[in-house]
Amino acid sequence: PGNGQPLPPASDLVTLQSFRLRSEDVRLAIYANATVLNPTPENIHYTSDPIPFTISLPDVNNSQELIPIASIRTAPFSLTHPNISLALTGHVTPLSENASKTVSTFLANYVSAQDSQVAISTPLIPELFVNATFPALRPKPQILRDVTIRNMKIKTSSGGGMLASGTVYAQVVLPPGFHVGLNVTRVLPDVLIFDGEVPDEGA
Repeated sequence: PGNGQPLPPASDLVTLQSFRLRSEDVRLAIYANATVLNPTPENIHYTSDPIPFTISLPDVNNSQELIPIASIRTAPFSLTHPNISLALTGHVTPLSENASKTVSTFLANYVSAQDSQVAISTPLIPELFVNATFPALRPKPQILRDVTIRNMKIKTSSGGGMLASGTVYAQVVLPPGFHVGLNVTRVLPDVLIFDGEVPDEGA
């Protein structure tokens, strides 16, 4: 920035423009497009070879630990001004046993309109990690739709409470950019039971 001003955070320099996740063979492929602010003078011209990167998430149980989740590579690019356009391809890496909670939190944030922090690294400079913001979907998508409960039965339990049973049917609509196969084995909806008519949502 010059004039002794500090460098802006990486999230102000890198913008994720599009993102797709697709099932391909036995892994999840990633396709994305991003722009990066070019800080070099306009008289510098250079075309880069593909550059590999690793995307990691801070462990929700220990923010000092990073969990790699994706391996990506840029297509060859030139130093255009004022921004460099990057085409990215890659795949989701095999996840460690302790990654489940961290990845679940990341996905929950993504579909709840809450941005997440990620760390970007490259094997070309192993000791360098750049923190960036992964933007969430906005507006918040409606993933679970048309939820109905059929053959519902309610009975008292031996402890004095009540037990409810039935079959839940739900339509799952994946958010934009997600083209993956799902095998849903459980749906855990929040169920409210009213004594009388259901009040309006705004009530």
